[in-house]
Amino acid sequence: MSNNNWRKPFWKLHLWMGLPFWLIIFFICITGTLAVVSYEITWLFNPGVRASGDAIFTTSELITKIQEQVPGAKIYSIETVEPYLAHLAYVSLPDSPFARVWIDDGTGIVGEVSTGHTFQSIIRAIHGWLMMPEIGGVFIGWYIVCIFSIPLFISLVTGLIIYRKFWKSYKKPKIHTNKGTRPLLISLHKVGGVWAVWFGLIISITAIWFLVMMVLREISFPFEDLNKQVVISKKDLPLLKTNEKMTLPNLDISIKKANEKIPNLDLVTLPSNAYEPLKVSGEKRTLFFRDTVYMNPYNNEILEVRLGTDKSFLSATATFMRALHVGNFGGFWIKILWFIFGLILSGLILSGMLMWTKRTAKRGNEDAI
Repeated sequence: MSNNNWRKPFWKLHLWMGLPFWLIIFFICITGTLAVVSYEITWLFNPGVRASGDAIFTTSELITKIQEQVPGAKIYSIETVEPYLAHLAYVSLPDSPFARVWIDDGTGIVGEVSTGHTFQSIIRAIHGWLMMPEIGGVFIGWYIVCIFSIPLFISLVTGLIIYRKFWKSYKKPKIHTNKGTRPLLISLHKVGGVWAVWFGLIISITAIWFLVMMVLREISFPFEDLNKQVVISKKDLPLLKTNEKMTLPNLDISIKKANEKIPNLDLVTLPSNAYEPLKVSGEKRTLFFRDTVYMNPYNNEILEVRLGTDKSFLSATATFMRALHVGNFGGFWIKILWFIFGLILSGLILSGMLMWTKRTAKRGNEDAI
């Protein structure tokens, strides 16, 4: 078999892994690309979610400000999503069990209260499960999205096989700008594929893992950590006299004490009942795994510290894979990198279809002649 003939089966496989599915794979990729920077897109178009500058108000003061400006708000958690974004609080309201409240820690002003869907929630729902309903207890949309990562993975691998000496594109990428549309598309497709293959493999492999994880959940495989729930015992609850109002210690002291244990914790989850502890958590220590400090809200005593790195292998893998897939680690510049290569990956799918269309059209004209 000649040097080129042995590649023909891989070329056909590459073609048929993309051709029948190109539209839905392109749709999944482009919506995923937008989902990575959904907060940043919201920042561009909605001044209410922007941070105005240096923080002035503490977390407890922000909670008080929310309660003053959003009547009836019951706060579940408050966090710093990104330094350029206002603090995000999840609350319930008298007319809505779930709402998002954005409050600027530089001004103490609530800039946005959303009780319905937001751009972020919609784009993530479209990408994650195509907004398809649950059928018979199964999220069909999740399976559809993840299954299409398999042809994407095969397309990437076969693309490298059929591209002779692909590594030369790293040193001397050749893009033909003066030979017509089809040679331009072919060169862009090849060079883009070589440069973005690492990213495509990350996205496809992590999505295949999500598929495996969903199957494991369906068969009730115990891959998740089964940590004992942290609760405050009844004997440790403060005793109050009749009509006596409970006064809790300063929340900011609790947060400071938790951060002395593990620095840079940025998510505060408030107790929902008398037995539930205050949770202060964050991912800054490892970038991937969430550490949590559990505290007694009545006396600021640290009840337990759980490190994200103490997870089981499968649970840690699930957390790591998700962070890699969505670019949710390392801050703004990782998101931008994921966004750029997400566009390139989407462009590969589109350019492949355009190449096939032009090739088919050219053959049709030759047959007519």
